[in-house]
Amino acid sequence: MNKALIAALVGVLGLALGFGAGWAWDSVTGDEDASPTPSASASA
Repeated sequence: MNKALIAALVGVLGLALGFGAGWAWDSVTGDEDASPTPSASASA
């Protein structure tokens, strides 16, 4: 396969995994009630 295509796929997968991990971490550790800024984790 083309190296540029592989690099693009790896970049997209990396971003998806990064956002997924961040969302999962926030959903596991972040209590909406105890958060001082509840609007920060609303939606992006």
